[in-house]
Amino acid sequence: LNDDLSDITLAIVGPDDGHRSTLEAIVERRELGDNVLSMGAVYGDAKLTAYSDADVFVLPSKDRYESFGNVVVEAMACRTAVVMTNCCGVSEWVGDAGVVVSPEVKRLSAAISNLLRDKERRARLAEAGYEQVKALQWSAIAERMDDVYTNIGRV
Repeated sequence: LNDDLSDITLAIVGPDDGHRSTLEAIVERRELGDNVLSMGAVYGDAKLTAYSDADVFVLPSKDRYESFGNVVVEAMACRTAVVMTNCCGVSEWVGDAGVVVSPEVKRLSAAISNLLRDKERRARLAEAGYEQVKALQWSAIAERMDDVYTNIGRV
């Protein structure tokens, strides 16, 4: 970690999909034990607390398997600034209310570092994200989905 970010804690939250031992080895090899917290899957109030306590939420998907990425919207609803890759379907919806980068380590690292250093920008993004989530109209989403399914055979 850079000296100015040495007090940062990385919380890895969610199922490990079998990668826990690899992550633990990296943490040990780089001597980051004091800066990394592996929480596993969390639910309910603990999940909301994790979002709310975070300065930045990151969804670093590298493939197009993230159809939408509800976790990004959940973080935004908790007024947490978000960083994601452009492989997440939600990235198109997030727009300027979050930071969207290509799935490259250097780009993700720079985006996260820059956001952690810029408290004012984090606050602006957190508020913009919260307002964007508040504006979600599920009836409008359902109507758009209905249009897609109605017109799917006409393409």
